[in-house]
Amino acid sequence: MVVKNTITITVIPDETDCLHPSAGGLGTNPPTILENNGLNISNTQNTKLEENARLQLLKDILEFPVKIESLPTAEKVLRHKKKYIDLGNKQLDAIPEELYEFVETEELHLEHNQLQCMPPELGCLVNLRILYMDNNKLEDVNDNIASLQNLISLDLSFNPSLNLPISSIARLANLTDLRLYNINLMEFPTKFCRSMLHLELLGISNNNLRNLPPEMERLKKLKELYVENNQLVDFPQCICSLANLKVLDLDGNRIYRIPQQVAGLVSLNQLHLARNALTSLPDALCLLENLQLLDLGLNALSALPDSIQWLTNLREFNASFNHLRVLPHKFYKLVELEVLHLRGNLLRNLPKRISRLRKLRYLDASSNRLLHLPANICALTSLQMLALDDNELQDLPEHFGNLKSLAILGLTGNQFEEFPLSLCSVTSLQKLYLGQDQGKPFTRIPEQVQYLKELEELYLDNNLLITLPHVLRHLKKLRIFDISNNRLSTLPATFTEITWLHSIKLDNNDLDKLPEEIDTFKSLKVLSVKNNPMQYPPKEVCENGLESILAFITHEKNVRKRAIAIQAWWRGMMVRGGLGVFNTGTKSKKGKKGQKSSAKGKKKK
Repeated sequence: MVVKNTITITVIPDETDCLHPSAGGLGTNPPTILENNGLNISNTQNTKLEENARLQLLKDILEFPVKIESLPTAEKVLRHKKKYIDLGNKQLDAIPEELYEFVETEELHLEHNQLQCMPPELGCLVNLRILYMDNNKLEDVNDNIASLQNLISLDLSFNPSLNLPISSIARLANLTDLRLYNINLMEFPTKFCRSMLHLELLGISNNNLRNLPPEMERLKKLKELYVENNQLVDFPQCICSLANLKVLDLDGNRIYRIPQQVAGLVSLNQLHLARNALTSLPDALCLLENLQLLDLGLNALSALPDSIQWLTNLREFNASFNHLRVLPHKFYKLVELEVLHLRGNLLRNLPKRISRLRKLRYLDASSNRLLHLPANICALTSLQMLALDDNELQDLPEHFGNLKSLAILGLTGNQFEEFPLSLCSVTSLQKLYLGQDQGKPFTRIPEQVQYLKELEELYLDNNLLITLPHVLRHLKKLRIFDISNNRLSTLPATFTEITWLHSIKLDNNDLDKLPEEIDTFKSLKVLSVKNNPMQYPPKEVCENGLESILAFITHEKNVRKRAIAIQAWWRGMMVRGGLGVFNTGTKSKKGKKGQKSSAKGKKKK
């Protein structure tokens, strides 16, 4: 290959090119990407490194291989009209000058770098529509950002030392998306509310806002508003007239009351109010007939209003970690409900008519005080995940097997007298959690568990099991098996047939030996036998994990094979030499030959 000593990049004039900072005026051709038209590449190491860095930048921007020996001409580069440039995650501490040549760029990603300022030259990219500079170290944004009048999406989030140029950004009147998460914002600029009348998405979460300005009611086109993790005490009434708002996130504030004016949010689909200080809900909230998601987790609600039945389009409802003792009588009218979170309350019963929630796919009622389940819960044939952990359940309904779609079941920490046989008829189960660290432990696993043919993960930790059933070998899809913190002293002989396991946890038992066949478990990734009185393999080997255990077993097998081979060879030597015990066999053969010869002699007479 012939290496060229000179690289020349020619520029094809384009009348639409914008004014470049180093250009003379409108209509002046911008300089080339590599500043010298005749760039001589010397043989010095510094020059080569500099050129390689420039070429690597071109490669990153243009997204095609660039080599010193075959650099594309400017005609191929600039006529490409590059509209999307991604320089995110490049560890840049300054914006490279070459970037400003791509005047047709419409979307520019500079997020996750080390940039400390946005230089004025960036204002020449007047065709920019999307600019992401989040997760840098920005302290200053030049006022020339106001030149980007085509900008519709701007993200300056996660720059906590940023000095926001309010007046300049306020001139970006065409913005539809503005994200200012975690920039240490103390108050929202009223100028934005007066000029950014096209805003559809506003993200100001993770700041120090104590209120929102009344002028925010001017943002009539707003569809999504994120104010999570601020210092709001009052629900902002200024947004209650935003009839186009679909998503409102107020999680992680200090809001203690919802005003009646909330009924004005007629288009609202999602309302997030988790991690606040709510003690009650107004009926006006339940007038939001388009609401599909309502998150009230981690508040101080002691009851839900009966009017919640009016939310007939609700699909996901979260009331976890409140103080609820009972659900409203007509809760069953939420017939569109698919996801229901009730974890961490004081519930003793679930609604008797819960069977009306035919679309329910996910139900988390763990960490309550449930004693029994209503029999008609078995009619929830769409249910895929049921979490009942850490309750006071003593049995399961007889027809529990009717839950034909149930894939995940959590029953840890309950008070079962014995293993509930009815769950063995739920043949669709893929994950079963039966650890009893806080409940009444099981002492036996019935053989009926073999009917769970789809089971992939089985957790039986923190029980009092002495043995395991032989039928586990019938669970052909089992991948994860946790039997830690029990009283096993041996594993069943059939355990060595479950060679398809990926993870086995046997910690804190009474095992002193692992089967040698464990090295035939070709899919095994995790094997833990900590805190057992292990003798084979030795305890110190087991503490080092799976690779150490397999290496020890392999070594032991090889030693045994060599010993057997030596014994076989020595036995052969003894036989061939008629030595030792094999002497007797040789004399008897000679005696028989003598008898035969004398018999022949008698026959001749």
